[in-house]
Amino acid sequence: MNDLNFYLSLQYKTIVEPIPYEDGGGWLAEVPELKGCMSDGETQLEALQNLENAKKEYIEFKLSEGLPIPEPKPPEDELRKFSGKFTTRVGKKIHKRLEQEANLQGISLNSLVNQYIVAGLTDSYASHILKKKYEENIAKPNIMITLNNSKKETPFGARPIIETGYNDINANDFDDLGSTGDSRINWAPIREGIK
Repeated sequence: MNDLNFYLSLQYKTIVEPIPYEDGGGWLAEVPELKGCMSDGETQLEALQNLENAKKEYIEFKLSEGLPIPEPKPPEDELRKFSGKFTTRVGKKIHKRLEQEANLQGISLNSLVNQYIVAGLTDSYASHILKKKYEENIAKPNIMITLNNSKKETPFGARPIIETGYNDINANDFDDLGSTGDSRINWAPIREGIK
């Protein structure tokens, strides 16, 4: 039978998410494979530190009760259930407009929709990061987003420059959002703008 140290040495997936301001703010950290194992904190680091204590208590309880403790799944198992394909329905007018735009750009409808999805996710993620940084530094509300014409342009026009007044927004926060398989999308200017 495995002991506490064995389970604590395993690399479980950890998710850290912001708690909405209206719900008290801070950060929630959890281990999805250990159902109910979660903690929170004022900062991401505090939430993760508290989660380590919660994970230890969770495993100790399961061991003392003789209950099964799941081991982490390999990362490739998590992606196996995704084929990269899904079906969605849009209205006829939207379908027509998308098809026209794809033809204007000389790309497939699939590539166009993929670009729009990635752009929307990136915009949403950037907005979330900026909002959180603003809330964390409410005494210094110094956030401004400007557009700066540059030779390095994105597929959508001018190069976005994000000026926050803070040095703690990391360009690597955006690394997981630019992998569309479409080499025409260059996210480097966006990442450079927040360094």
